[in-house]
Amino acid sequence: MFSQSYANYQNSSNILFPNIRIMPNHHYSMHIPQQLMRWGPLNGISEYGGERLVGLLQKFKSNSLSGSIEETIMKKFGQLQKLQHIKPKIPAFWSRSSIASLKNRKELDKASYPQLLHHLQEENPELRHYDDLPHPQDSRVLQNYVVEHLYFLWRFGLKISKNSPNNLVYVKKGYSNIEFGKIAHIIGLRDDKVHEGPLIMVQWLESVKEQEEGFEEVELFLVEWNIKHLRLKHHHSYVSISEILGLGAYLNLPAWSLGYKDVSIIACPINKCVGLEQFN
Repeated sequence: MFSQSYANYQNSSNILFPNIRIMPNHHYSMHIPQQLMRWGPLNGISEYGGERLVGLLQKFKSNSLSGSIEETIMKKFGQLQKLQHIKPKIPAFWSRSSIASLKNRKELDKASYPQLLHHLQEENPELRHYDDLPHPQDSRVLQNYVVEHLYFLWRFGLKISKNSPNNLVYVKKGYSNIEFGKIAHIIGLRDDKVHEGPLIMVQWLESVKEQEEGFEEVELFLVEWNIKHLRLKHHHSYVSISEILGLGAYLNLPAWSLGYKDVSIIACPINKCVGLEQFN
């Protein structure tokens, strides 16, 4: 039925437009008043029912398809509807400005992605690499796109940021160890079923031990006031919000301060630190 109707349609196009250079089709004819006047509504020559009424169907490429085209198109339409149904929702954790920034997603490089995947697999061992195809239905897949944020809100409305002075945190590692680290990146995932909330990449600090002689009394003072003399390590890793115990107050020191030959930091937890005005 379609082939006969479409052949009649093309023959009538040659009568109305004998010198036409463009091969007429039912999409093109929608914009030709004379053709519409002769044929009326084009439902009779549509390749599949509802094409003109459903804009989504018009986007499918059908020129190269033949045979049971209606079955093929409806199969594609059903697949698309299924994908839209299972598409993860935007996590409610992020603010409206953060949701707007989802368009500014960044692709993880080949070195960063495995590190993030390994961290998340400690929480969810079934999490899959995005390139490990095919994925079973309802499986959890870590995509290689993230959204980077400048800050996030911690407990009591406290803002923790990539920028100073709110970028040094102390973190619980293991059962009893507590370590300081500087925030390098704050990232978010679009799928809260993979991980809800932000993930924080921290550059760790370690205690300074190689000091010149003559600073023993200063070290005793720092210990008494719960102040740490630290230096940056060449080691980064991800932590979750639940691992962060609080913010640290710190001061950057130039080389040869407190008997140490390189740049360093003095820091202490804010909730335990007293008399920081001495270092301002």
